[in-house]
Amino acid sequence: MLTDAKIRSAKPADRAWRLADTGGLFVHITPAGKKIWRLRYKFEKREKLLTLGHYAAVSLAEARAEREEAGVFFVKAVTLRCRRRSCVLPCV
Repeated sequence: MLTDAKIRSAKPADRAWRLADTGGLFVHITPAGKKIWRLRYKFEKREKLLTLGHYAAVSLAEARAEREEAGVFFVKAVTLRCRRRSCVLPCV
């Protein structure tokens, strides 16, 4: 499980890398030093990624809350990308 101290102490490397939390949530750390919250999920048998925001703007608790909120939409068969555009797909 991730902690705030682990995220703050993470340093950029030559290649992008990840610090994993639970439930598909992780921090993507770029070579430039940016720390970006991302969520991996599957929809219609395809793996997708959703960007939740930058680490400084979105805290660990907020990112986990977004992950839990996203779980509700998975059950309803609505893509998160579509949700951000304010439209709803029909359930298949």
